[in-house]
Amino acid sequence: VTLVMVTTESEHSQIVRALAAGAHEYVIKPFTADALREKLELLGLVPEPVAAGGVA
Repeated sequence: VTLVMVTTESEHSQIVRALAAGAHEYVIKPFTADALREKLELLGLVPEPVAAGGVA
């Protein structure tokens, strides 16, 4: 299970605590959809787009 923390907490100690507790990524609000997608792609959580007919 991949854990992505999404929060308004931006203090360094909170980020360290979340990552030490097992979070794989820490996203601070507000964020853009593109920024979130990029982080999820880096974690391998966004599949590659597939064109019609199953060929990209």
